[in-house]
Amino acid sequence: MPEQKVPPADPEFDRLPPEIQAHIGQVRQWLEENVAVYPTPNQVTLSEFEVDWDVLEGSFQVSLDDTRLEDRFRFGVAQNGKPKVFLPMFHSPLGAPASYAAVEVTDETSKAILQALHRSVPHVEACGVDHRTGKQIWNGMPIRERIIDQEEFARMRAQVETGGYSVTVSIPPTR
Repeated sequence: MPEQKVPPADPEFDRLPPEIQAHIGQVRQWLEENVAVYPTPNQVTLSEFEVDWDVLEGSFQVSLDDTRLEDRFRFGVAQNGKPKVFLPMFHSPLGAPASYAAVEVTDETSKAILQALHRSVPHVEACGVDHRTGKQIWNGMPIRERIIDQEEFARMRAQVETGGYSVTVSIPPTR
C-alpha cells in the first residue's frame, strides 16, 4: 500500500467560520486516506493507450516497477505542441468545491512518464505564428493541420493501435 499524504494547511484557516474549518478538516482527512503517494520506482511503463487521433488526446495505464496503478492517466497537447499529462483526479470530495490529484508521484517519476509519452505520441506544431510560412497556429485548429511529420505521425499511431504496445523508461538511482 502506498504512503498517504495530505496537502499543507491553509494559512488563512483560522479566519474561517467553524463549520467551514470542520469541513476542510474532513476533506483533508479523506484525502489523507485516499490519495496514493508513490516513491520513485526503478522504471515506469505506460500501456493500454486509448487515443482520439483527431484531437490527439486520450489516456493510458501507468505501472511503477511491478505495481499497476488503478486509475488511468490522461494526456492532451500543450500549446508548445508536445504532449502533456493529467493525473487522475478526485472531483469535489465530500462536496468540497475543488479537485485534487488522486495520486502523487515524485518529480523523477513525472519526468519518466512524460518521457515515455513523448516516445508514444507525436509532437505537433506549437501555437503561434510559424515564422517560415506566416501560418497562424492555434489550439482549436484541427490536429491534422498541425502535424509536423506525417510519416512519424502514422508510425506512432500504428505502433499504439496495434495492441499490446507499451513503453518503459528506466529511472537512474539517485546518489
